Amino acid sequence: MNYPEDTSHMTKWIFKSKSEVDEICLKKYNDFKEKFKDHNVSIPKYAEIEKTKLYFCYQLTHFCEIKRLKSQIVECAIVLYNRFYLKEIILEYDPRILIFTCIILAIKLEGYGRLYKMNDFFNDIDINLDKVLEHENVVCSSLDFEINFLYTKECIFYLKSKFLNYINKYINKDNEIQNSFENICNQIYVNTVQDCLKIIESFTITFTYTPAQIALYCFVNNIKINFNIVNADKFILEFITNNNQILFQKLKNKIDELHVRYKDHLDLRNTFDDENTTRQIGETLDMCIDIYEILKKKKSSKKSKKKKLSSEDCERGEAAKRVDMK
Repeated sequence: MNYPEDTSHMTKWIFKSKSEVDEICLKKYNDFKEKFKDHNVSIPKYAEIEKTKLYFCYQLTHFCEIKRLKSQIVECAIVLYNRFYLKEIILEYDPRILIFTCIILAIKLEGYGRLYKMNDFFNDIDINLDKVLEHENVVCSSLDFEINFLYTKECIFYLKSKFLNYINKYINKDNEIQNSFENICNQIYVNTVQDCLKIIESFTITFTYTPAQIALYCFVNNIKINFNIVNADKFILEFITNNNQILFQKLKNKIDELHVRYKDHLDLRNTFDDENTTRQIGETLDMCIDIYEILKKKKSSKKSKKKKLSSEDCERGEAAKRVDMK
C-alpha cells in the first residue's frame, strides 16, 4: 500500500471538487422530494437544509468545547457527522440526535469509552439517550463501517517538528530568545489544532481537501499571524517540499484556495448565534420534524404489517401440524 494515498479516506472520501459533493447532496434532496411529492407536507429548500446541517455541526463542536473533550475525539465526531450526511439527509435523520450519536461513537473509537458514564455525561441536556444509542448502528451501517480516519493532528505534529528545525537553522540561537521562539511555536501548534476543528466543520472542505492540506494551511496561517519574522514560503519550500518547486506551487495554490473557503465558512459560522439565524434554523427544523412524524408512522405501519404476516404464517403452520396429527 502507498500510504496514505491508498487508504479508504483518500480513495472514497476525498473528491476532486466542491461541485461533485454538491451534486451528491442535491441528488439526495431531489430524490427525497420526489418520494414525498404525494404527502401534504412542506419540504425546506435545499439551501436551508445545507445551512441547518452546518449549524448542527457547529453545535456539535460547541458541545465538545463545553465538555472539554480531546481534540482527536472532536475531529472524529465531526468527520463521522459529515460522512453520515454525505450518505444520508437531515430530512430523514434528526441532527439533534445525530450530533450526540457521533460524539459517543468518537469517544469509543478513540479509546476513551471507559472514562465517561453516558448518563452523567449528558445529564445537563434534555436528550433521549436510548434513541441516541440506537443510532450508533445506523451511522456505522451507513458508512459501511469505514470508521478509521486520517487526522490533522498527526500532520500538525510533523509540521511543528519541521518548524523547530527551521527556527534552529535560521533564527537567532540565543537561549533566552530561543525559549521565547519555542513558546511561540507551541502556541502556533495549539491554535492550529483549534483552527483545524473549525475548518472541517465545513461540509465541502472535509471532502475536497486532505487532512495534510488542511493542517498545512492552518499552520502556515498561524505562522503569519504569530511569527511574522518567519518566511512562510521558505519554510514550505525547503522543509516541507524539499525544494520541489512544482510541489511547492501546488501547495501554495491549495493554501490560497483554502484561505478563501475558510473565510467564507467563518463568515457564515459567525452568524449562528444571531437571533435571526437561530429563528430560521428553528423554522427549517419544524418542517423536518413534521417529516420525521410521517416517516415514523410509515415505519410503524410496516412493522405492524410484518408482524401480522408473521402471525398468519404461524397460524397456518399450527393448522398444518394439527392436520398431520389427525
